[in-house]
Amino acid sequence: PAACATCHPTGPDGRLRTDWPRGKLRPTTPQQDHADPAWLREAHADSARAMPAACDTCHKPPDCSGCHLGRGRPMEIHPADYILSHPVDARRDGPRCASCHREQTFCRGCHAQSGVVMGTGPLAFGPATPGRSRFHPLGFAGSQGEVPGPEHHRHAARRSLPTCVSCHAERDCVGCHSTQAAPSLRASPHPPGVARRLCKRALGANPRGCLKCHSDPAELDRLCGP
Repeated sequence: PAACATCHPTGPDGRLRTDWPRGKLRPTTPQQDHADPAWLREAHADSARAMPAACDTCHKPPDCSGCHLGRGRPMEIHPADYILSHPVDARRDGPRCASCHREQTFCRGCHAQSGVVMGTGPLAFGPATPGRSRFHPLGFAGSQGEVPGPEHHRHAARRSLPTCVSCHAERDCVGCHSTQAAPSLRASPHPPGVARRLCKRALGANPRGCLKCHSDPAELDRLCGP
């Protein structure tokens, strides 16, 4: 009596038959309400992690991989004109987008094909395209010695660094935030007291991250203190 297949017809593979001439057989419990449009977009992930065996009673692996590994987006996830409005969601909730899309490949590749990039072209933006659209607000870059305003990029980087790296490579940050930069441009991303509290521990755990900005290991060891 605890098995669904006791009453419900199954296919040759033992999974429940869910497609019928009069419609689909779907769970309607609050935890698995497939009829709710939000189930596919937001809710099914938690149930799939908590009860994978329950999902397997009806769903085959292609049911998952068709969305999670497929190149085409399901219409239930994004509407047909979503490409026109997706920037709002992308700026507001980057981690949720990144659960399906790799920013460095998916986002940059599509933007490059569409011409929405830094450089030249009718949709380009940035310092290399005078007179073109400005992607970042005024005061976003700032200048050395300037008091950071509410639009300064430091706030955006601390709030959602994955959003920044969806367009910018590491060299864009290292140009100003490293010991290799000119003294007039050099800026530290570390909070006050980092040398006393975290520096030595981080250096001992994995020096590769530190050496991306600090090119001299001996000098770095001295900066971290005893």
